[in-house]
Amino acid sequence: MNKDVTERVIRILNSVTGRNYEHVDLKSDLASQLCLDSIQMVDLFAALEMEFNIELPLKMMNAKTGEDFFDMFMDELNQSSAA
Repeated sequence: MNKDVTERVIRILNSVTGRNYEHVDLKSDLASQLCLDSIQMVDLFAALEMEFNIELPLKMMNAKTGEDFFDMFMDELNQSSAA
């Protein structure tokens, strides 16, 4: 993942959760690592969509690991920039 994109996503994640993540272990379970409740997940999606001017598919909410989530996110980001 592009370093600029990574930094922007982590900044948004920090804002949504009120925590200070410096990085996210992409191999671990997303829910237990980030402790996101359903409202925070919706807030995260909304903030990412606004920041990157894209529409994220709801299937991303089912991502189990950070790697799954970021792979889907990058696919969406690449598709939107190609359009």
